[in-house]
Amino acid sequence: MMKSVLSALFLLLGAALVVEAIAGDNLEEDTAELLRLHEEVLEAHRAGDVDLFFSAQTDTVISGGRGEVRYISEAERRPGMTRYLESAEFEKYQDMIEPIVRVSGDGTLGWVICQIEIVGTRASDTGERVDIDSVWAWIEVYEKIDGHWRRTGSVSSMKPKEE
Repeated sequence: MMKSVLSALFLLLGAALVVEAIAGDNLEEDTAELLRLHEEVLEAHRAGDVDLFFSAQTDTVISGGRGEVRYISEAERRPGMTRYLESAEFEKYQDMIEPIVRVSGDGTLGWVICQIEIVGTRASDTGERVDIDSVWAWIEVYEKIDGHWRRTGSVSSMKPKEE
């Protein structure tokens, strides 16, 4: 009996080490991919490219901001994002700090937390150009689905202007 228990424990330990080794082997690759996807989000804003913005996102994401948590589909979000990106011109849309990236031990969940400086203008409802000058912090949540990282959620906040 004791021999069977020890054999089972060694098998479980071996399996756990294999899983950890596999996840660890991909850590650098996964980290680099999450940083690339984060840069893609920034580039989508700078280029006004709504398709690029949605390219690595699941159909429905969980979004936190402005005191609310919402499940929002691409179909619901795309029209507003399209209007915003088409009306905005950015002088700066860039990281202020090196983004912080973490990947779960099993390599299926990752996140990027960043601080972004945004400077530019956008068209108001009347067509008048309005200045954009803000600092944002956000977290992008990713899940590995069918071998590909997909953005499944985000939480953001804007730093209040100092007066």
